[in-house]
Amino acid sequence: ADWATAGQIGHRALAVNVSDLAAMGARPRVALVALALRGDETDRWVFDMYRGMLALANKLHVRIAGGDIVRSPHAQSISVTAIGELRPGQALRRDTAQAGDMIGVTGALGLAAGGVRLLEDNDRAADGAPAMLAAHLEP
Repeated sequence: ADWATAGQIGHRALAVNVSDLAAMGARPRVALVALALRGDETDRWVFDMYRGMLALANKLHVRIAGGDIVRSPHAQSISVTAIGELRPGQALRRDTAQAGDMIGVTGALGLAAGGVRLLEDNDRAADGAPAMLAAHLEP
């Protein structure tokens, strides 16, 4: 993608998956990575993508435990499966929410969506652009 560096793509691919675990109260432990590559990617691009992913994995104490790499002549794809652990009965689930429960968020709501809009509009100079772009590209 012209919008993001290979490192940002790797970071984001892992971040969105461990975020889903955290939202349920789970501690992410392991990630599996499946890559479908067109074949025109450079070794440097693949290395940088993994470097971005591993930087976040190390920060969160998540182990990249394996996965797969296949050739896909028409499209590039990165699929991450994050596996975590949670004490029995401690999952935070939407279907068990009740009136009066506390709801928490991290970051500023809408910031990442603003980053997408800036990228779509090719407007990296707008007020607040660095924060919005960072929220989308490296959550």
